[in-house]
Amino acid sequence: MIVARGSVPAEQEPPTITLDLTSSQPIYLQIVEQVRRHVAAGRLPLGAPLPSVRQLGADLGVNVNTILAAYRALEAEGIVLLRRGARATIHPRLAQRPAQPDDMARIRAALERARTDALLAGLTPPMLRALAAEVFGPVEVAPPNAPPEA
Repeated sequence: MIVARGSVPAEQEPPTITLDLTSSQPIYLQIVEQVRRHVAAGRLPLGAPLPSVRQLGADLGVNVNTILAAYRALEAEGIVLLRRGARATIHPRLAQRPAQPDDMARIRAALERARTDALLAGLTPPMLRALAAEVFGPVEVAPPNAPPEA
C-alpha cells in the first residue's frame, strides 16, 4: 500500500509518495509518476491495493479530486484497475500486456528527449552513459540465437 512518507514507522515503511510543492509539475502527475515507478520496480505488485482516494488525499494533504485525477490517469494507462465501490488496485493483467507496436518508438522518443535535456544541461556523453548505467543497472542481452529462458 502506498502512504505518505513518515506516516508509519521506518522499519515497516511501504512504498511512499512524496510531493514537491515547489515543483512546476502538477501534484496529480507527481503521484502518477511515483506510482508508475513503484510498479515498474516491483514495489507495488500486481493486484496490490492502493489507498482509498480519501485516505491518500488525507495522507498527502491534497484534495481528493487530485488523487482521483491521478488514479484515473493511471487507469487510462492500464496500470490501475478502478471499480466502483472497491479499492483501486494495481491492474492484475499488467504483466500479461504484450508489447505494443508503438512502444519501441515511444520509448526511443523519450530517451532522445532525455539525451537532449542532459546535453543542454551540460552533461557530456560519457557522463550521460555513466548516468544511464546507474539508472538502468546491468542489462543482460541474450545472443540472437539463444534459446528463451524457462
